[in-house]
Amino acid sequence: MKTLKFLSMAIMCMAMVLVSCTGDKGETGPQGEQGIAGVDGANGSDGVDGADGASCWDLNGNGVGDADEDINDDGNFDALDCQGTDGVDGNANVQIFDIDVTDSSGSSLLFNIPIDPAALPNYAMLFYLKNLGGLVYSVPGPMDGNNYYSRLYYDENDSTGTIRFYNNSDDTAYNVAAGYFTNLRIIAIETTTGAKNGQQSIMDELKAAGIDADDYDAVAEYFGLDK
Repeated sequence: MKTLKFLSMAIMCMAMVLVSCTGDKGETGPQGEQGIAGVDGANGSDGVDGADGASCWDLNGNGVGDADEDINDDGNFDALDCQGTDGVDGNANVQIFDIDVTDSSGSSLLFNIPIDPAALPNYAMLFYLKNLGGLVYSVPGPMDGNNYYSRLYYDENDSTGTIRFYNNSDDTAYNVAAGYFTNLRIIAIETTTGAKNGQQSIMDELKAAGIDADDYDAVAEYFGLDK
C-alpha cells in the first residue's frame, strides 16, 4: 500500500515539473537573407540589346543634327523635321491607248479611239505606229525612210479613225503588208480649250520645251509615260 502511495506522489510531482517547464510561445524571428539566384539555362538567357535606330530627321544617319536636316528652321531636330520631299507632279490628264494592228494590211488602217465621242472634243491626241522591228513613227508623217507617208483622219461623232498610206514619189496609195505594223499608240491629253485649239496648245507646249512631237521617246519622257 505504501508502495502505491509513493508511486502516485512521484507521478504528481513529475506532472507539476512538466507544467512548470511549459512557457508561452515566443514571437517569430526575422526573415533570413535571400539566397543567390541560380544561373539561367541556355534557352533562358537574355538576348543582346539591339542598336538604336536613326531618328527620322537624321537624313544621313550620323546621329548629329546637320543644318540641312532642320527642315522647319526652328533650331531643333525633332519629329517636326520629318517631312518627305515634294514628288513630281503626275499627268492625270494624259491617257495612253495601245491598239493591236498586227492584222492590218493595205493602204488604209482602221481603228477606234477608246474615248466616248461626247468627250472626244475635250482631247488633243498624238498618234504613233510601231513596226515589227521596234521603230516608232509619228502619224501623220514620213514612214520607212521616207519611202511613203501617212495621213490621219478621225471622226469626233463616233470615235472612229483611219490612217492612210501614200507613195512619197507620186502620192498614190501605198500598200502595207500585214504584220509590218504591230501597235498603234494613242496619247490622249485632256484640255479645256477643245480638240482643235487644244491640239495646237499641246504642240506649242512641246515646242517651247524643245520636244520634237515626232520623237516618241522624247514625248513619252516629257509626259512621264512608259516607253
